[in-house]
Parts: sequence; structure tokens; C-alpha cells
Amino acid sequence: MSQRYNTDNPIPSNALTDLSDNLSAIDEFVNNPSGKTFNRKGKEFSVLQVQVNERINEITIAGQQAIESADQALQSASAAELSSQNSQAAMGAAQTAAESAQLVTEEFTTQYASYDGLKYIGRCPDIATLRTIEPSAARQKIDVVGYNPNTHTGGGYFVYDANDSTTADDGVVCIVTGNSARWKRVVKQGAVTLAMAGAKINGTDYDTASLISCLATGLDVVLPAGWYTLECNTINVPAGARIYLESGAVITWVNNTGSSGGSQQAWGFMVQNVGDVVIAGGIHEHPDDTMVVLAVQSGSHDCSIEHTELRGPRLIDVMDGANDYAVTTSASRPKNINSSFVKATTVTRSTTSALIQYRYTEGGICENVTVDGYYYAAMFWGGDSNYNINGAVGNERKCKNLTFQNIRANVVWAGIWGSMGDNIEISSCRVESLDPSHCDVGIDFEGCTNCRAYSCYAKNWANGGVATFFFNNQVSFDNCEIVVDNTNSRFARFYNAAQNTKADGIYITNCRWRGIGIVSAIVQMGAANNLIIRGNKFINCILWLVANNNGFINVSDNNFYYDTVPYTNFNDYGIYAMLAVGGFHSGGSTASGAVPAAKSVAKDNWFATSATFPSPSYANWFLHVGYNNTSSVDVSGGGTLSAGIVNDIGFVNGGQNAGIGLRFSARDFTFFNKTWTTELINSATLMPKGTVKGKTNLGIAWPNALTDNVSYATTYFDVRQEFELITPTDAKRGDIVKTAGIGTAAVTRTY
Repeated sequence: MSQRYNTDNPIPSNALTDLSDNLSAIDEFVNNPSGKTFNRKGKEFSVLQVQVNERINEITIAGQQAIESADQALQSASAAELSSQNSQAAMGAAQTAAESAQLVTEEFTTQYASYDGLKYIGRCPDIATLRTIEPSAARQKIDVVGYNPNTHTGGGYFVYDANDSTTADDGVVCIVTGNSARWKRVVKQGAVTLAMAGAKINGTDYDTASLISCLATGLDVVLPAGWYTLECNTINVPAGARIYLESGAVITWVNNTGSSGGSQQAWGFMVQNVGDVVIAGGIHEHPDDTMVVLAVQSGSHDCSIEHTELRGPRLIDVMDGANDYAVTTSASRPKNINSSFVKATTVTRSTTSALIQYRYTEGGICENVTVDGYYYAAMFWGGDSNYNINGAVGNERKCKNLTFQNIRANVVWAGIWGSMGDNIEISSCRVESLDPSHCDVGIDFEGCTNCRAYSCYAKNWANGGVATFFFNNQVSFDNCEIVVDNTNSRFARFYNAAQNTKADGIYITNCRWRGIGIVSAIVQMGAANNLIIRGNKFINCILWLVANNNGFINVSDNNFYYDTVPYTNFNDYGIYAMLAVGGFHSGGSTASGAVPAAKSVAKDNWFATSATFPSPSYANWFLHVGYNNTSSVDVSGGGTLSAGIVNDIGFVNGGQNAGIGLRFSARDFTFFNKTWTTELINSATLMPKGTVKGKTNLGIAWPNALTDNVSYATTYFDVRQEFELITPTDAKRGDIVKTAGIGTAAVTRTY
């Protein structure tokens, strides 16, 4: 800044010092690109900005005229040595010019500072026009009204970057003029909108190209409220992308490429071999479920879709290449793919696909999702669980480390269904079938390892609210509630078509099973080993664990209650049993993978009914079928608490070898109905063998005599079976069988 004298002389003044101050003020006002200056009386005002187009010309011309007059006056003053009269005239002219310039400056300052002062600033009408404007100074700023002609969206401020000569014109944040000058958009909060790329956002014209242009900037992409129309199978999302749909933003997806149905599907956003992607907010619409909003392919990682609503399309499909078990590797599989806070409702269901699909994936969380009307809510796939294809023990389970939490689903075929998964966790989920007459399972593990479902709810599924198929290992269901009020539905099914004990380690603990107005069943269809059922409450639920080649089964600390008569017996034996365990080592030889000897434990289980079961009926029914292996059952504690059944316990041998069959022991069991029976079915010739030492519902030791057993006439009494007297004497404590036999054919002696 030049020297100021600041004499504070009154106006007007013809002092040369005041003239100098006036000229300095004019110079700073005209030529400084920013900041403020002040007149010789100390009044501060803003300098003229480069973007003030027409008015700046007027002010500049006035200033230049003043300067020229002042120069002429100074030149005249220099000649004053010869003529003082001429000098006085020159100074007067200079003073008049300076004061004229000051008046113009003050007038403009007053106008610019008024409430509507922005009307004096020029604006560029659109981006096309911006490309024709050449900047005149570094950091020159220009205001664009709208992206397209005659619009008011997508405009904004741009600044001339004199240091950039290489950045390409992307039509969003960098606009290049004919002389290669680069106007750079002033971006707020690091985000661009589709309007900034020319999107019309009218619900009719396609906005796809604008979204792709925005993604190419590397900035966050924000979709404010409005109706967007995007084309399927077009948008490939780059690494690190963030796409945020604000409240009121609705995307209508249009599939013009025909990739839908069968094994093909249309997709909205594609993520392939990139990571760190977030898609959040808004509403996605499509006429049916033949398209998925987010498709994730091989090599992708750390991607999420969240806080969104779907009306028609499916949410996410994760896959590795061609989904080939033999080809997929840990290196290629997608990792950490997440979805959360989603509401999804079908418009027209046209596929048999899941809203959420993980195929050959390692890591992911799906939580807080509401699903209505789709075929599946969620599924995972790490191979075909059939043991003849991929599911053999020891084969890698190639879908891993997934969590499904707080999913609320009303769907057609299955809730959460999976094959060949490892370390899959399902918690706090609620799944109900829309059509109990045409559905599969609620929560299902097929050929899985180290998986668990807990605190879940399932209602009315034909093949079980929970289920396992094929070779599962270390799979558990804990603290779940399974409800059935439809005769087409089952509480649970445990399948293993291989009929061996390679389905090993299945735990059913602390669950509640409720039949409302009907009695349904948990049914085992195929062998298992280390099947543990503990701490459950069964209401109108029959537990039928009878399968060829079963291994170790433990049923303990459960309560059974019935207030409804069963409408069917759920088995091929023609009997009604609250708890049935058996089916050991069927056929002429032990199946491959079967354990050498089978054993079951039934401990501290209690049974009560206010309804009368059809006959023949049992609280407990234990069965052996087989040829060359003995099986055993150990019953201890617990007991029956009511009438309504014929037999408290039934021990049954259906084997084919006269020397092999069921061995049993019953201790401290409460026999409310005072009856147990031994039975033969098929061609077995050896009666089940064992002893009973129980008690009555009053806690008195029982049986006290051979005929105390209501079914004594058809029961086989083995040697060592005791009949303890209620009141023993010095001469007699009770009787004991010394020669085995059926009914009174058994020979006893006093002890």
C-alpha cells in the first residue's frame, strides 16, 4: 500500500497531499483483487471484485478517467513555474476529477451493501456458457445459475485454477474453456450431487450417466430428495465410493438389458475387485424381484448397503466368479460385506431368490432387516452339502464368518437357509411363513460346521422352524422359540440321508416349543451322534428321535406338557409317544461311519398332559432296530406327573439278531401311571433287558411287587429286577428275579 498522509482537511481541499491520498484510494479500489480500502476521511469500503462484470467496467472507466485527469493536472502543475495561474487551474481540474471518482465509488458501495445488492452482480447462465468464458486473473470466481440452460439446479461457484493445465473436463467439478483454462467447482462438504452433472431428476429422463460422472470425481455422491431414474447393469462402483440418498430420494430402476430370471439377474450397483464402498439411505423401486440393488463380485471387500427401503427389488447378492466350489479360493472370495437397517417389501415376486444372498463369502453382517413377501429372507452358500458332491466330512465349508441379527421376515419358502457354512451366527431373528402349506424351513443349517442360532423365533414351517441336513458338526440352537398352529408344520427336522453318525454335535438347548391348538413334532430323519437336547420346554410337542444308526443321544432337563390330543402319531410304528429315542444300527451290517455301539441318556425329563393320548401311548419310548450291535438307554430322574397316557416307559427291540438288542436301566424315575412295558417288533427274538428302580408320584420306592406294574403280563422281567417292599421286615426286604421271564413266568426269590 502507498503512503497515506491522512491530513483530515475539510472537503473540498486542493492540497497536493490530499490529492495524493485520493489517487491512492482510487488505485487500490480499482486494482486490488480482494480486501478493503478507505478514503482520505477514513471511511472503509470493499474494493471492486473481478467478478462484478458490468458495474466494474463502469467504475474502472470512471477511475481511469480520474487518474488521467489527475496526470494531466500534475503535468500542468509541473509547468506552474512559468505560470501560477495555469497551475491553479490544473489543480482544480484534478480535484474535480478525484471527487467525481469518489462519489461514484461511494454510490456503488452503498448499492452493493444493500439488502438486495447481489442483483448488481453478473451470473453465468449455464455450464455450456462457462466453457466459453476465459478468466482474466488467478482465483477469479464466477457464479453459475444452473447446469442446463434455463434451469436453477446443478450450478454453483467456480474458481479459476491458474496452476492446473492437465485435469480433464469431467462435466462436474472441472470445466475447461476453449483456451484450456480450468474452472474448478467450489465443493461443499466434499460431496457432489447428480444435478451438478446435469441430471434432470424428473422421474422420466435417465440420470444414470450423471451418477457415473459423479462417481468418477472420487467425491461422495449425495442424492437429495427427488425422483431418480437409473438403468440396471450399468453402474460399476469404484473403490472408496460413498453414495448417500437423503430423505425423500427415490430411485426407480429400469432394466433395459433383459438380464433377469433364472440364473441371471439384473443389478443396480456392481462392486467388483474393489473395497470400502458405502451405499446408504433412500428408497429403491423396481416392478419385481428380478433385480438386486447391490451385486458384489470376486475380490471385493468392506462394502455395505444400509438405512434404505426396497419396494420390489432384492437387496444384495454376493458371489465369487461363477460360483464354482472347485474354483473359488479364499484369495478371490468377497470379504466383509454388510447390510443393515433395511425395510424390504415385494411388489411382484417372480423369482425363487433371497433378498440377501451370500455365496462363497468370507465375513459379513446382516442386521436390522425387515423382509416381507420374498421367497427367502437370507441365504448363504459355501458348496453343495450333499455328501456325494461337496459335503463330505473334511471338505472346506466355503462360506464363512457371517452374522444375521435382528431379521424380521414374513416370506414364502424359507427364512434363513444355508449350505456349507462355517462360523455362521443367527441371533434375535424372527421368521414366519406366508403359506404353511407350501414352504420349507425357518432357520436351516445344511452341511455346516461351528454354527449357532440363538434367541430366534420361528412360526409355521413345513420342514421345521429350525432344521439341519446332511453332515453338520458343532451346530447349536439356543434360547429359541418355535411356534406351530398349523397341521402342515413341524417344529424341527434333523436330516441325514447318509444314515451314519457323521452328523456330529447338534445341540438343542433352552428353547421353547409351543403348539397352539395342535400337537406337532420334532422329527429326526437320519442318524446323528452327540445329539444333545437339554433344558427345553415342550408344549404340545412330540420329540421323535428315531433314526437308523444313531450314536450318542442325550435328552436331559426338559419339560413336556400337552393340553391337546395329537392329530397324528408322526411315525410308522402306530404309537403315540411324548419322547421317542432309538433306531440303532439298522440293516444287515453297520453303515459306514456308524459308531460301534449306540447309547442314549434320558435324565430329569418331566411329562404331564391334561389331554388323553390315543392308545397305545407312552411318555418315553426307546427302540432298538439292528442286526449286529447292541444299544443301550439310561433313564434317570424325572418322570410322569399325570394320567392321560397308558405307559410311562416303553422299551422296544426290533432287531434281527436273537442275541443282540436293547439294554436299559431306569433309576429314580417317577411312574405316575405305574407302568412300563417291554415289546418286540419285526423278527427280533430277544426281549429288551434291564432293570427298573423308580418311585411313585408320592416319592415311594416302586415297584414293590411283580404285579405292581400295570403292564406286568406282557413285560419281560430280567434277572436282578427288584421289588422292594414299602415296609420291609427283618425277614424280608423284598423280592428279586432269579429267572427271567414274561409276566408271572419270571421266578423271584426273597432277599
